[in-house]
Amino acid sequence: MFREITNQRESPYSWLDPWLGADSRLWRTVERLRFQNPHLSEIDIDEQSIPTRTLEEVRTSRLPLYREAAKLLEWYQRYSRGECDEAELRDLFNTLFVRPKEVSELFEIYWAYKLVETFEERRLQPMTGSSNVVAQWDTNEAIYTLRYRSSSSDPPCFYISLEDAEGEKSLLDQAIPDGTTFTQRYYASIERAATMKEELLGSSGVQRSLWSGEPDILLTKRSLESAGLQAVFLGEVKWAESGRQKAIASKAAEGIEELCEYRELLTDGNGSYLASTNQSVQIEAAVFTRDFAPEGNRSRQTQLITYGDDIKRPI
Repeated sequence: MFREITNQRESPYSWLDPWLGADSRLWRTVERLRFQNPHLSEIDIDEQSIPTRTLEEVRTSRLPLYREAAKLLEWYQRYSRGECDEAELRDLFNTLFVRPKEVSELFEIYWAYKLVETFEERRLQPMTGSSNVVAQWDTNEAIYTLRYRSSSSDPPCFYISLEDAEGEKSLLDQAIPDGTTFTQRYYASIERAATMKEELLGSSGVQRSLWSGEPDILLTKRSLESAGLQAVFLGEVKWAESGRQKAIASKAAEGIEELCEYRELLTDGNGSYLASTNQSVQIEAAVFTRDFAPEGNRSRQTQLITYGDDIKRPI
């Protein structure tokens, strides 16, 4: 996997240069895989010998999980004895490391880890199919959680239902009974679409949402004592296949629009917007892009961070 990326890093993987190469930290980690991987290091082939017959039974099991486990164990045993060829090693590393299918997804994970590196107390978490928590750690006063492509079930909330806005809609209907405003028509279209999904598609439990969102990067800071939300950092990562400045600017503009929505529509879970003047929750945001030299790049509310920029610790 790493050889493939190294061979292609001129385009589009040049931003991975600091992590690749014989002297890179990532490559040294791969070389020490056998000794530092928390799962593999617990396996003692000499003391925990598995009979060949047992391994054969597991290999032919009807359960895919057992068959894959037997295959992985055989790979590791051969790797420990130095008997794996290059193709088998690549398969083994692909099993043990994250390898996103799309460059854009890898770029998002890259920025998530770069953000984590700004904190000395950081503690990484294994990314699994059921959890997108990249890192979680605490200080003497606060708990930090960084999520990737995940809107937390706890505040801040990235969801506004039709019911949440029903009171505002009622006031507007009283003022303008004919329902000709954009807001009234938009509300009606969302409500009608949900009803038609249930009637035409037989769908049950259709979510009647007025708005929902999911940031690429979500970093929250909560009080260690009360668990109350103190600060939020929102990140949108925008990868452009083309390195042309116009293409990158277009992608960055998409991220700015999304972040503005998040900032205005995030709620505390009790119907109050976090951006309200009476809220004490700090909100920061940034758009992350590849190499880019914008003309402006001045904003108090949102940062534009491009590849090569130094990242300062947020919140």
